[in-house]
Amino acid sequence: MAAEPSALVLDEPTTGLDVVTQAFVLDEIRMLLSRTLMAAVYISHDLEVVESLADRVAVMYGGLFVETGLPTKIIADPRHPYTRGLVASIPNRHQPVRLRGVAGVAARPGELADGCPFAPRCVYQISDCTRSIPTLTPSGPGRSVRCLRSEDLALWASTEAGPILATPSPDGPPLLRVRALSVDYHGRASTTRAVVNLDLDIGQGERIGIVGQSGSGKTTLARCIIGLVRATNGSIALDGLRLASALQQRTVGQLRRIQMVFQNPFESLNPRRPVEEAIARPAQRLRGISHIQAVAEARELLERVRLPAGTLPRYPGELSGGECQRVAIAQALSARPALLICDEITSSLDVSVQAAIVELLRDLSDEFQMALLFVTHDLGIVASIAQRIIVMQEGLAVESGPPARLLSAPQHPYTKSLLAAADSLGLRTQEPNESASSHPKTAHSGQTND
Repeated sequence: MAAEPSALVLDEPTTGLDVVTQAFVLDEIRMLLSRTLMAAVYISHDLEVVESLADRVAVMYGGLFVETGLPTKIIADPRHPYTRGLVASIPNRHQPVRLRGVAGVAARPGELADGCPFAPRCVYQISDCTRSIPTLTPSGPGRSVRCLRSEDLALWASTEAGPILATPSPDGPPLLRVRALSVDYHGRASTTRAVVNLDLDIGQGERIGIVGQSGSGKTTLARCIIGLVRATNGSIALDGLRLASALQQRTVGQLRRIQMVFQNPFESLNPRRPVEEAIARPAQRLRGISHIQAVAEARELLERVRLPAGTLPRYPGELSGGECQRVAIAQALSARPALLICDEITSSLDVSVQAAIVELLRDLSDEFQMALLFVTHDLGIVASIAQRIIVMQEGLAVESGPPARLLSAPQHPYTKSLLAAADSLGLRTQEPNESASSHPKTAHSGQTND
């Protein structure tokens, strides 16, 4: 803003932020836009943020605008199959539902076939869809759609995701037991206690969500369990056996049974290893299987995380952030862990891929009795995957409980503040003033894409 621009492009400025910080940043952006004549383009995977901020929305797929119009109309009544898939993938923090992503895998720009780029994934396609690219045509006031069947789509009811039935936490001895855990960070002049006397049990196959603002101790807890941060006090036990505090002192079996997917995949993937080797390596090193078998498993895992087989020979530098994150997830799953720690792993993914990853992790958790420790700031996502949620504030676990109860009737003031901030980002329930939305002095456009 120091250069006093006439136009501002914001590319995912709130990705990875907790809901309180995100709400603050978006309020600042709204204030700046309302006080100036500046136009803005807001690029985001987050449909709720785009809907709450933009005057007009353009949905992109395969390098093309596939639908444009007023945010509330596009969200309430999507006319393109891809837009409908995105809307159906939005998690609901008030009513936990099973998420369902868009079917199929998005083609890379150089791999697009003739015709509509979305046709290979579209359940509504006809032969004309594969012959030429449809034109972007008007579909009601202020709306345009690039689809031969947009009018038919408006008449067909969308299949809504079903609610998630509450499942109790597993009985029996815990897989992981944390007792009186404290972690201190020592600075030059002071010491910060990031985790304070925390107790945590994770059962076999149990899915636990950890939420809280940045600085609440979520990631420190996760990194302490995996062995990347040394505990100041307390103990961590796996299968009843105490774990060494340092990763280097743990056995191969212990390393295999606890895996972690980090928030930034560019820091966790080796830039000199192709995707195929990155995914196959943990299976070879930690499970002792052959190279041929590990590569075959890598191909299967790549498909399950929604990446095409052509990704295998590529290097991380050739992939987008979202693609790298899916490779990192496949890499961790290659070890067949008993506990998978996920640190903000969906923050860089669009809602359809996010939904597919969440459902993949749910299915794998059920299939292999794999426990999950899911660290996130997204209350909708945690409601869709966790059996139990723990809220952390300044290193303390201040509240815990099943998602339906904790998100609908929180008891702690801090939990209430998180939900209030999340609700401030929620989808608008009233139509915007159309004349104001189109005013050249205040027009701001949001884009979302795969």
